[in-house]
Amino acid sequence: MADSISPQEYSTDWYETSVVLMLYVSAAALICYDYFLTLGSEVQHMWRAKISIATLVFYLVRYSAVFSTVFVILDIIPGRDMTTESIQPDDINVFNSACISCTIYVRAEMGMNFVLLCGAAIFSALRVYALWGRNKWVLIFTLALGLVNPAISLYQYIINTPRVNTLTIEACGVVENQSVEITAEISWYFGARASSVVADAAVLGLTWAKTFRMRAEAMECEIRTTFASIVMRDGTMYFLILLVVNIGGLVMNRPFYGSYTFAMSTWISIMTAIMMCRFMLDLHEECIIHRT
Repeated sequence: MADSISPQEYSTDWYETSVVLMLYVSAAALICYDYFLTLGSEVQHMWRAKISIATLVFYLVRYSAVFSTVFVILDIIPGRDMTTESIQPDDINVFNSACISCTIYVRAEMGMNFVLLCGAAIFSALRVYALWGRNKWVLIFTLALGLVNPAISLYQYIINTPRVNTLTIEACGVVENQSVEITAEISWYFGARASSVVADAAVLGLTWAKTFRMRAEAMECEIRTTFASIVMRDGTMYFLILLVVNIGGLVMNRPFYGSYTFAMSTWISIMTAIMMCRFMLDLHEECIIHRT
């Protein structure tokens, strides 16, 4: 039987749970809104295109985010299998019906986030690889940096156990592995965010270096092109937004670590998917404009 808690503890838990649910719901609403907003462009540029590495990466990032959202919604909707007594960290049984239900939802969501992050890392590396004249060392460098965050995130997903939260609002959640100290958990999350910042900064720096060179060459050849069009075409704006988002996640790591960790990770993953997919769609749009 769970120990009784004070009204103050209950109020704090209710507040934290409510904020987490709002973060999840808003992230789900954002990806759904963006999906239907850009569906027409996807049909025009992706569905009718030949299958290639670019289209496969697009589908990988796009639909891992969409399916992750489906499981996020299932996490927070009360269901028949989640009405049993709350599972305590010292009494976890994966064969319990409530635990099985949450295990499916939470693990599926985590898996989709992992696939999304890997897809985003692959796309960023391929984009820089193309900009730098198919330089394989640039590809290896950016891909290695980009895959650090998915690797750390996968480890975090493994060491945490899904559970049912019935203390306040019934929903699925996770419980930290008791053998792992909280300082170690914070360090892993901090490392994941820091690696994302480093990877985004590297991609942005390599992109800028090539952009300014292309701009200078265009001016020497008296080719009319605006800086804004180059920035849109090379992805500077998108990579810059992702860098700012990851810096925000890094800054908020310590003061908000705990209840909001996975909700913040979901938000960052959703923003990553939106920026990457919009960039790929804009690249196809730009190609059509230049052909005409």
